[in-house]
Order: sequence, then structure tokens, then C-alpha cells
Amino acid sequence: MTPVELITALHTVGCQLIPEGEHLRVQDPQHALTDDLRQPIREHKQDLLTILTPEPLTQYYPCVVCSGSERWDDAGIWRCLACWSAPERQG
Repeated sequence: MTPVELITALHTVGCQLIPEGEHLRVQDPQHALTDDLRQPIREHKQDLLTILTPEPLTQYYPCVVCSGSERWDDAGIWRCLACWSAPERQG
């Protein structure tokens, strides 16, 4: 089972993996987590953390909508200049 297939299988039975630093927490409200699912979580822990932990967005990160790279700082959020026009500065 690949990490993506494992995430899908977990969602199918009502479980959700939540990355917490270097650890994975399993939300299992229906108590559906079995040893057959626990073992691949252990085996693929690093891959699962990589998939589930988003990279921090910086001013250099390409826009996910248009792939543009020009950004402006909107109070700490780097907005794409093509998708979010910067407000006119008064002064």
C-alpha cells in the first residue's frame, strides 16, 4: 500500500492523520483503526509527514492558481499580484 492509498483507506473508514511536528496523530472517532492500518502508518511515517505537512509559503513560492511569482505583502500574507491586485497606496 502506498502512502496515498493509505490516506485514502484511512479516510474511507473515518480516520484522519494529523501531523504534529515529527509525530502523526490519528483521529479515529469510530474506532476503526486496525493493526492492518497501523503497520503501514509506521512503515510510511516519513512519507506521510511529507505529504501532510505543507511547505510554508514565502514571497518566492509560485501562485497555486496562476503560477505567477510576483507577490505583495498583505500584512504578512504573500498575495499573488496577478490574482490579488495590491491596494493603491495613498500618500
